[in-house]
Amino acid sequence: MYVSVDAPGPVLIRGSVAELEARVWLRDDAGDSIAVHNAELIWSTSDPSLATVATGGNGVGRVTGVNPGMVEIRAVAPGYESAEPGRFELRVANPLEIDSISPDTVRYGQLLAAFGVGVGQLFFAGLGNATLNIDSLAVAGDPAGLGVRLFWVAYPASSGFLIGGGAGQLVSSPDSTVVLPFDIYEPNQNAPAVIPLDGQPPYVDVPFVRFFNPALAFEDLRGAPFGYDWYRWTTDDPSQPYTFIFVGPSLKGTHGSYLTDDAANVTANSWRLGPGQYDCKGYEFRPPVAPTDSLYVALERLPAGFVDLISAYSQQGRYALGVLQAYEPAFRQIPADRFEENDICGFADENFADLATRIDLADGAFAENLTIDTPHGIDWLRFRVPGTVAQFVTVGTAAHTFGKADRSDLDAYILRVPDGSNGLDILGGNTDPGSASSTTVLLAPGDYYLAVVDSAGVPTHYGLCIATGSTCTVPPAPAPPASSMGQSFTLPLLGPSTDERTEIPRVARDDSRAVIPRSAATRDLGSLVRRGTRASTGIEFPWR
Repeated sequence: MYVSVDAPGPVLIRGSVAELEARVWLRDDAGDSIAVHNAELIWSTSDPSLATVATGGNGVGRVTGVNPGMVEIRAVAPGYESAEPGRFELRVANPLEIDSISPDTVRYGQLLAAFGVGVGQLFFAGLGNATLNIDSLAVAGDPAGLGVRLFWVAYPASSGFLIGGGAGQLVSSPDSTVVLPFDIYEPNQNAPAVIPLDGQPPYVDVPFVRFFNPALAFEDLRGAPFGYDWYRWTTDDPSQPYTFIFVGPSLKGTHGSYLTDDAANVTANSWRLGPGQYDCKGYEFRPPVAPTDSLYVALERLPAGFVDLISAYSQQGRYALGVLQAYEPAFRQIPADRFEENDICGFADENFADLATRIDLADGAFAENLTIDTPHGIDWLRFRVPGTVAQFVTVGTAAHTFGKADRSDLDAYILRVPDGSNGLDILGGNTDPGSASSTTVLLAPGDYYLAVVDSAGVPTHYGLCIATGSTCTVPPAPAPPASSMGQSFTLPLLGPSTDERTEIPRVARDDSRAVIPRSAATRDLGSLVRRGTRASTGIEFPWR
């Protein structure tokens, strides 16, 4: 004969009561256990200072947690002397206790696991000099009992003991954690960290999130003027849409981050896409834009099987990085227009080759309502000037805000299509403040690019017209889109961008790549580009 004891769980919170159930069993000759009903039971505890127990009737023992510790609760059947007593090892714990931390050595961008009681209720955690992000999608076990909670280790975390807060308590881990002062993808300055976008997603509940890390870091420059972080995203299916998001709230104006086809090589098909950095066919295009803390690029498809992301930085700090297998505009009320994908000039060439999206002024003036759907986005449009002699061509733009305050600032640039003998020259445009503009340029017959740049970092609907002659009519605002009341998309823990500035700072650079005052922009458009020269390297420091 023997006595069994069952409990609701292995942990009892101090001050609370749990009902344990005991049963008496008789094992027959065949080895089967037969319950003995209505047997008297006597309950006891190995340490009343840790837990007390009282008989509750019907085989129930009511245990009250007194102080933290391990205690044995026993149930004896006095009417059956041969019956082995029932025992249950019960842990009495405070509402929050951290038992252990793993691993013992981490880098920035790594997850640190806290094991213990009530860790699922932690709302705060700190390590050294930093507050750690809680990974809200990675909690296991009983939130109020034994479980595990994961935390992102981020700059400026340093070696020490994890401090956590929750359930009305502030606790410390029993062991210290060593923090190495660089992130998990280092070294990635002279060669890329290769990250596949195919395969199992990091979170099965949100499979469109293909990469997510809110705790990466620009490391200590150690006296160097600047450093690089270099990532290479690979996929077997470049026809899928992807959205790339980089956010560094404390890093505005201290980094230049962009996507490119291959950061190690510059060819006649090379491109670059990032705030103020929109290279086309290996030629640099550097229009002035407002300082930003972020990079947000949504592509309907990728140009090839891999894409490089480069961040050139001059200040150490923390940033978040995410990749979505989806086309996600920054605001769902500002969707992609019918010319997307055209964030890269090569896509504008593909649009021009398609009769449905070709802009040929021989067919008459072009007038359409379009969108800039991501901060610091660019629309490349290729158009053809007909005839046999040079003629005036007018380009006009106007923002459509549907009654809301207009914070946008769209700049329009007319550029020569590189043809081997000519580079990506700026032939005209308008960079006056605001988005309502018109410019007239004398153009020879042939093909040209129109680049519409969101210099303020404010996505917007806008109207565009291109026509031969000295005037063109921007189309009126369409009816407000059905999704105009929708919510903006935010990747969890990335948070919103802080791009709010609508003015361009008047900071002079060298003559070959000047960031010029707004009032002078229309007088010296050519100074924004190195005329007729190819970029010397794909990873040059963009402010040099």
